[in-house]
Amino acid sequence: MVREANERRVSVEKQLKEALSKIDVLDAEITALKRLVLASAPDVPKSESLPILSIRTSGITSFLRGHKRSGSHTGAIEKRRDVSPPPDPSDNATLNNFIETDPLLYEEFSKWVQNPVLESGGSDFLLRIHREDIIPCLTYRNIEMAKAVQKSVEENSLMMEVVVGNESQECECALTMICQSCTYRMKLGESCCWHYISKLARDRIAAVCDFFTYVRYVHLGLVKQDEMTMFLEILKLRKQMCLAKLGVLIKNDNSSAHLS
Repeated sequence: MVREANERRVSVEKQLKEALSKIDVLDAEITALKRLVLASAPDVPKSESLPILSIRTSGITSFLRGHKRSGSHTGAIEKRRDVSPPPDPSDNATLNNFIETDPLLYEEFSKWVQNPVLESGGSDFLLRIHREDIIPCLTYRNIEMAKAVQKSVEENSLMMEVVVGNESQECECALTMICQSCTYRMKLGESCCWHYISKLARDRIAAVCDFFTYVRYVHLGLVKQDEMTMFLEILKLRKQMCLAKLGVLIKNDNSSAHLS
């Protein structure tokens, strides 16, 4: 009887932990949706706009602000007063006046946004991003696992979380198949099996999830921004994937987490 009671207790604790994880995911989605609404509102300052996230994690790319010059540079600054300052990378409205877009890429995006399908084969725009960004970002030594990850990301059925306490271990990453510190773990679809992964693998998956979250919101009609603003946001998300693929994803300590 004691053994059966212990087994039931373990089972209940496991179910509770999974339920809490799902609640955290839903909370993160709600928070991201609220931020998207704020960012889309015309009367909300741009400084309140925050990135859109899909799964719980910490660390997404932020733009580095320019540092202030010391007093010794005053003379040089006086001589260059007629030079316009560079645009603020976090301000899409300002960037709109400076950026020179790829006309072909923008044309593909413009066609897609009129009918924002989610299937990669449904538009040249998504097909290009799959080919140039998503597939390279989710390419790992474990080919079969990488395909399963991509499928789960596209179906929005992947769960990742930080490995806490003694569970964090030096082991073989399920994706890179290299023995290293695996401080994260993931679960695909309806599977009950957890796979331990490295921070590099996690960052790459998270960057792709951020992109899919945004295009899903566009697909659902939740993004009320103008076409150019949406296009610039897509460019930022593509940049995220490129940085994550190279392992140089910049951490933003002020950003909300989409991984616990």
